[in-house]
Amino acid sequence: QFPSHSLGDDVLYLKAKIAESMGDFERAKDLYNTLIGAYPNDILVDNAYYFLAQIYQYKLNMPEKAKEAYQNLIEKHTNSIFIVDSRNQFRKLRGF
Repeated sequence: QFPSHSLGDDVLYLKAKIAESMGDFERAKDLYNTLIGAYPNDILVDNAYYFLAQIYQYKLNMPEKAKEAYQNLIEKHTNSIFIVDSRNQFRKLRGF
């Protein structure tokens, strides 16, 4: 009901996590992408990139999209707690 509320990013993130836990990976992917697009400077964006990449890599079998999501996280969120694993996964997908 309140699309511009300051909790909008948290709501999108939690909806994505719920969809993911229910096995609806397409919906989770869409929600993570919406979060990234609507709140590009938010604190949850690095989480969204990471979990989006995980969905692409392990659930949807889309390694190129996973690589792109990992790369965005690596380039834009260098202080993320997911940075080390993202670099490792990116290298693995790249073939090194």
